[in-house]
Amino acid sequence: QLDELADQPPPPPPPPPPSASASSSLSWLVEQQQRLTSSSEKEELEAEMAASVGLTLKESSFSAAYQHQREQEDDEARFHFHRQLHACAERGDFVNAEGVMKQMNESGMLPGSKAFHALTLAYVKGGYAKGALGAIRTEVSKGVRPLPQTYAAVVLAFLREGDVETAQAVYASNRRAEGVGTEQSWKILTGALFARSGGVDGDGVDGDEGVDGDEGVDVDVEVDGSGERGEEDRANNSTTTKSIITKHNTSGYSTHSEGYYERAMELSGQGEAQGLVPDRPLYERMIEAMCREGDVASARDRLVRMKKQGLVVEKKVLASVVTGFALAGMIDEAERGLVAMVRAPGIIEAGVIGAVNAVLLSYLREEDMGKEELAERISWVRGQMVVGGLSLDRKGVSLLLSASVLLEDVNVGKLAFDALWGQPATSGTRLMYVSDDCLGRFLHELSVVGDVESMGRCLNLIVSEGREIPGERGMRTFLTAWVEAAGAESKTQQ
Repeated sequence: QLDELADQPPPPPPPPPPSASASSSLSWLVEQQQRLTSSSEKEELEAEMAASVGLTLKESSFSAAYQHQREQEDDEARFHFHRQLHACAERGDFVNAEGVMKQMNESGMLPGSKAFHALTLAYVKGGYAKGALGAIRTEVSKGVRPLPQTYAAVVLAFLREGDVETAQAVYASNRRAEGVGTEQSWKILTGALFARSGGVDGDGVDGDEGVDGDEGVDVDVEVDGSGERGEEDRANNSTTTKSIITKHNTSGYSTHSEGYYERAMELSGQGEAQGLVPDRPLYERMIEAMCREGDVASARDRLVRMKKQGLVVEKKVLASVVTGFALAGMIDEAERGLVAMVRAPGIIEAGVIGAVNAVLLSYLREEDMGKEELAERISWVRGQMVVGGLSLDRKGVSLLLSASVLLEDVNVGKLAFDALWGQPATSGTRLMYVSDDCLGRFLHELSVVGDVESMGRCLNLIVSEGREIPGERGMRTFLTAWVEAAGAESKTQQ
């Protein structure tokens, strides 16, 4: 057959679409054709994804018997079975949950969507995602319409196992299930994709929001926090200036996307086009991911939407925006965000301090900023930190030391160095964010003022951490100053 195909002439290429420039009156037709083609391809892909997990549910699939049972699901006669299913779901005991479902069938009480929801949750809490998928498949095959929370629970189960593809396929089948809401599974999947774009594994979901029951469901079981994502670690972030700050991260964030950000953005736009509205956790992950990708304009837009919805904007959200603006070189916007951040509710965590560091780093990167302006802005930041009860971390103190050598302000440099000196004496860590050039300049400034004690401590720290002693700078070396200071002290004693 392949030989026969090879002998056949290739089919003629399809005619190109009419050019808008050749016929501007037909440009709308070209655009419509492109939209329809794209929409059709996405529809086919979504259908394939739903079929891949064996979930295809249409209105015609609902059997009359199960429709009747659904209406009778709140009957008191089912309470005994539902209570047992509730207990099994809480324990993650899917074996006994299956037994209860069998008893219901044998007693003539066909399980409805609430019973199947409890069975699915038992598999989810039991850590068996394939079992949860099998439960909802059985539900669909019986003609029972799953609850929106059931789809959301299965999506969550596969995200916890790191199987993003299957989670997306389950969500695709949820979208194709007529009469079943998608908001809960949309929020869970979109939030997880945004979180994963920053290298956070797991489900990317705080707790189990969106998978419990509602509307009087007897089995309103919440899945516990197993697999809950850990705290997301945000990175804190003239030629002379660049050499001084070379030890500091230039990207501001770690990158681990694998296309997750693009998928999350597409899913976000798809849901919002259907009228779905993000909640606060989803907004937070969305804003952080946008700032991480450098799309600060979109992040600011989402921040405005949060405020319009009356959602509380905490420090950690504003910290992402401040960091994004600072790394983009938008210093004025970063400073406005910093003012809002220090006054916003929420706990002080690594990302908040990291935002302050990012603002300081943006000052050092601004080659057109004069010494007087740099000193004023650093002083302003320190004032904002006092208002917010913030303290610089190791990276922030290192940035302050870098700023001091640019300003040639040895007193500020000594304050920063004292803070580094007071850090835990873990080998190779106290100077990890300080460049060799910065150390050399600082030693030179100490030599100019003849501060032998500070020079000694600085040299001791350099050697103890295995760093090389910086070379000479200019006409005067710190060693010369040390000898001169020692000679002056000897004369005084004499």
